[in-house]
Amino acid sequence: MQNKLELKRLIVDAGIRLDYLDTSQRFFVDLPTGQAEQRDNSTKIRLSPRLGISHAFTSRSLLRANYGYFYQPPEFRLAYANLRRDLSGESPRLGNPDLAPQKTVAYEFGLEHMFTENMRIGITASYKTISNLTSTAQVQYPGGMYYIFNNADFGSVRSVEVILKRDISQLLSGSANYTYSIAQGSASSPQEHANQAKSNSSERGYFPLAFDQRHTVKAVVNLLAPETLQERFLGIPLRGWGLSMIGYYGSGLPYTPTNTLREQTETAPNQARLPAFVNFDFRLRKRMTAGKFTYTLFTEVRNVFDRSNVVNVYANTCLLYTSDAADDTPCVDLGGRRI
Repeated sequence: MQNKLELKRLIVDAGIRLDYLDTSQRFFVDLPTGQAEQRDNSTKIRLSPRLGISHAFTSRSLLRANYGYFYQPPEFRLAYANLRRDLSGESPRLGNPDLAPQKTVAYEFGLEHMFTENMRIGITASYKTISNLTSTAQVQYPGGMYYIFNNADFGSVRSVEVILKRDISQLLSGSANYTYSIAQGSASSPQEHANQAKSNSSERGYFPLAFDQRHTVKAVVNLLAPETLQERFLGIPLRGWGLSMIGYYGSGLPYTPTNTLREQTETAPNQARLPAFVNFDFRLRKRMTAGKFTYTLFTEVRNVFDRSNVVNVYANTCLLYTSDAADDTPCVDLGGRRI
């Protein structure tokens, strides 16, 4: 349910969403007596209030604020995994049909300003708290142990984004975007604590998450010829042609160094960083009209300069993932040019 109130310089957008989750599955629960009993999953009903406000305090400036609750159902493969209770293997994992939805509470504040008719800037600050993330818990029973999925993990994401857009001429435009972000939490994946338990480092804390990329920069230059353009190049009409060049920089993602036994060597996870990721793409397109239909043909060249970027490492040696154990190329996974 949603409603919008529009005044002269103020817009209020408010709503509420109802989420219903029922996995309709019975599951086993281990009791302190060492016995197990079957139970029905509980029905999950969640209300998500949301509010957005924007205020044009001058003819060229706009303030906006957003607040809301967001729920996301758990991955169903984790809810229904191994419900027959096959406890063979080194560290068996059981699904949990009673998993709760992931909960996110988000706050966002933004400012938009037009310096001129052709240049504008936007600044956005956001903060999200995330709870009920799927995790694993160890269960001991007479004769062994297993892991069951639960909702023990949590995290938060803070970011500031600055966007500058400029229309240089009728044909040429561009934009630049910079984002500073911090993503921290207790685990980056549902399996992380079970894997850490194998290396005797299962302490639950607050660490950089696997997608914690602190700095990103993206620049786009567009050269677009309108349908009214009459000029030609090498005898070819320019109207309908478009050329885009996209450059991207991302600071290094975190990873957890280990020794040859795959034991964590740092006091906390994700304390090391990969090198930065740099990429340039190129896109050429042509808009055409046939009768009542308009369609676009395009070609893309990705990684134009054929740069090798690091995308993953062996955590214990910092070497390239290859089938040749003698390969000592440090920390490089090739991402060649793709067309």
